[in-house]
Amino acid sequence: MPSVLSRFRTAAVLVTLAASLGSLLAGCGGSSNGENLPIPGQTTFGQAVPIGNGTGRGFVTVTANNIPTEVGFELTESALQGLPLAPADETIQYFVPLPAEASATPYVTIVAAYSTGHVPPHSGVEAVEPAHFHPVFLMNPPVPPQDPPLEDLPVAPNEIPEDHVKVGQVVPVLGSNYDDPSVPVGYPEKATLGQNVFFHSGHMNGMHLGETVEFLAGKGTRGGVIKQPQVYPKPGYYPHRWSVRFDTERNTHVFVLEDFRPATQVLPQE
Repeated sequence: MPSVLSRFRTAAVLVTLAASLGSLLAGCGGSSNGENLPIPGQTTFGQAVPIGNGTGRGFVTVTANNIPTEVGFELTESALQGLPLAPADETIQYFVPLPAEASATPYVTIVAAYSTGHVPPHSGVEAVEPAHFHPVFLMNPPVPPQDPPLEDLPVAPNEIPEDHVKVGQVVPVLGSNYDDPSVPVGYPEKATLGQNVFFHSGHMNGMHLGETVEFLAGKGTRGGVIKQPQVYPKPGYYPHRWSVRFDTERNTHVFVLEDFRPATQVLPQE
């Protein structure tokens, strides 16, 4: 049964990917004159990307010691209107750059996906969930699908977060989807919230958060613990909690990875 973020339209993925890589890399790059260096104790935003009638953009918050405390995706309230139509179980991707201040974390960019609905994994029924947004915080720059695919290579057990298992189909560009069956993204009774992990080239490649448009329109708040692997793919600070909330001052929906802690054990680096 398809997983969350499954059945992406490959052609659309490639077109969007090719069109977005230039601005994506520009948004992540630093400046030789230091203008993009972290400003202690403040939030820095990346380049805004048009979504619906509004915009979406990535952000990073660091402490006075330049330690990351939040990496997130901000969606303006108006972005929930004027969204493009897509058949059920297909998804539209928006590539959203993160600012250079994310360099202390493993994340390099965000793929903000919008789906008009999909068949939930684990449910055992052919129900279709409501429309939803699900940003994926990627650890590596996206690359077009290859043959043979890199999205579905075997993963060492110690690199898989506690209690997570592989579900559904692989997703072009993003990878294989691993869920925690005790808190599944796709159960109908929990269809408004979720967090899971993507693997690409045999290693963790992205952290996924998801909320329905209905939940976002209600301006609610949800969150939870992010279970950890024994071994991380690369050095850096990794999130241990996630949340989705509405910022009443900015009138934006905010998807956040938080409670960052340094990796305890890392794979040998090339």
